[in-house]
Amino acid sequence: MIKFDEPLFSLKWLSIFVAIVVATSLMLGFFVSTDADGAENVEYMEFPPVYITATPLVD
Repeated sequence: MIKFDEPLFSLKWLSIFVAIVVATSLMLGFFVSTDADGAENVEYMEFPPVYITATPLVD
């Protein structure tokens, strides 16, 4: 049973969600840095469409 009186449960799921968001943003930042460093590899791996679709979500 889930005890709703304890705020630590919601904080635990909040921290998990924040960790997923941080990891996703770090991965997007890594792809952006690889796009700036070596555009040929990113173009071969088809990351520019992913970056274009992710740009409005970041804004």
